[in-house]
Amino acid sequence: MAEFIRSTIIDAHTMATEVFTEDLPINPISHLVLTIEGTNEEATEVTIAQILAFINLITVRHTGIQVINLQSEDLALLNLYLFGSGGIALAPDATDTQHMAYSLIIPFGRKLWDPEECFPATRNGEFPIPQDTVVPATTCGNAVLSLSAIQLPEATPARHLVSTLFSITDPGAAGEQDIDLPIGNDILAVLIRLAAFPGAAEFLFTVDDIRLLVDNMERGIASAKTIELLGEMIARVNGTVRSTALQGGLIPNKSLWMDFDPTRDGAYMIDTRGASRVHLRANYGEAGAIFVAPLELRTI
Repeated sequence: MAEFIRSTIIDAHTMATEVFTEDLPINPISHLVLTIEGTNEEATEVTIAQILAFINLITVRHTGIQVINLQSEDLALLNLYLFGSGGIALAPDATDTQHMAYSLIIPFGRKLWDPEECFPATRNGEFPIPQDTVVPATTCGNAVLSLSAIQLPEATPARHLVSTLFSITDPGAAGEQDIDLPIGNDILAVLIRLAAFPGAAEFLFTVDDIRLLVDNMERGIASAKTIELLGEMIARVNGTVRSTALQGGLIPNKSLWMDFDPTRDGAYMIDTRGASRVHLRANYGEAGAIFVAPLELRTI
């Protein structure tokens, strides 16, 4: 029978404005579970958006090379893409001083507990995870952070996930702009977080239309309207991503993805090995900054 080890790496560390680093276990790792706990304050329920703002950056490095480097909002979007939920929040009541908790998965494979797709065994000190946090807002009291690792000691994986965030500055004008992507792995998806969602008087997104080019040839998505990519999220999300303000929705909103693994078996992923250039061509409906996080599958 297969074995696993679930171990606590950080146990209820009091949150502060700081950066501190912990080493991860040396066994192959399926995923990490990051949890924030605290209490509702100011006689209201702390929102998921507020909780996400408590963490600046989630970074996992192996021998100095980034494996995961995402802002908390983008990690929530990755959870939404892979698992159909942007994190799990627990708080039975919205009352003052009610205990609350919120957890996100830091995945190393598309499917959890998969010995074929996880991070391989490492040596002591090779696999650190810095924690970059801020003092929680007054809406959340007594906040603490915990981190657990799910290890698969017998696994000999053939591949693992990689996702590194690109912050794309405001181009200053509408129109087409190119965004270079990394080369050398298979691309499963490109997660995109927009600066703005259309308002009352116009129907323009920060990016209205987007395509993928490999060596200047269109691949897979030759043209995709943002509004249609948003609608296609239904294939992966079992719930409302965004709707009216009163209906609420899953966090993060204003986000979407270009999916190159719609069947979840790698049949349509984009192989970038040997390419000279891989880039997005984004048609900006209006000027604004965006965040782009390619999700790659790296063969070991």
